[in-house]
Amino acid sequence: ARGLLASDVPIEPVASAAFPATAPRPACSVLATERIEAALGSRLPPWQDGVARHLDRVREGRSGS
Repeated sequence: ARGLLASDVPIEPVASAAFPATAPRPACSVLATERIEAALGSRLPPWQDGVARHLDRVREGRSGS
């Protein structure tokens, strides 16, 4: 997220154990996109693009939430 906001925002790592989940989660939960990309016939944009679009909307006052 570095460079997406106008000011530096400290980000501190937090262990998953600090936020217990009601359901067990896999140790590695990376989302594989190959199957949906093959079905759609195109590549999905990087997640960073979505974060940048969302932050633009928040700055414009239309976060959608």
